[in-house]
Amino acid sequence: MLFLFFAIFLGAVLGVDPGKGWLYCVYQKEFRGARAAFWSFAANVFGIAVTTLLMLLPALIARSLGVMLHALLLVYAFGSIFHGALKLVFPNVHYRGSLKQGTRSVFVWSVVNSAWAGYGFPLGALLLLEGYTTFVAFLFVYAVFCAFMFALCTKFGLMLAKKIWLNYDLFLSIFYVLFGSFTLFRTPFV
Repeated sequence: MLFLFFAIFLGAVLGVDPGKGWLYCVYQKEFRGARAAFWSFAANVFGIAVTTLLMLLPALIARSLGVMLHALLLVYAFGSIFHGALKLVFPNVHYRGSLKQGTRSVFVWSVVNSAWAGYGFPLGALLLLEGYTTFVAFLFVYAVFCAFMFALCTKFGLMLAKKIWLNYDLFLSIFYVLFGSFTLFRTPFV
């Protein structure tokens, strides 16, 4: 039950996080139209998905083979803790680009930032520990919050997107450290 809560919380925080490129999508809507905003949003989501899936690949392979690799779970747990501690020390480190980016630049921006954010570490551990059900719960909550934020920001414009800009790195870093610690206690090595 605790890991289901973690999955729902992570889905909500990552879905609301304006670092996902809301500012770029809203800029595209304001100055280039709804079609450009949609493609910017699609490039952003695709870039995040590519990076996260690459980080999840070992867990997906292990899960599909029906093997529980405790060493892999340990890597995901320590990766979450290390990543959380790193984000606490360097909270505002992001790859920054020009606000006036094209679709290809938004894709590159989202790949670099999602790799730095390390979303695959807790998601890989969730997948190994809880299986596909908890992972699907995360995906559902993430998709709902992403769609809500996209609709909200493109409807009300750039000023709303700038107003809701918070630094979610503090939330994510604390979450990563807590999640990694709980995951360590689920491995047989500890």
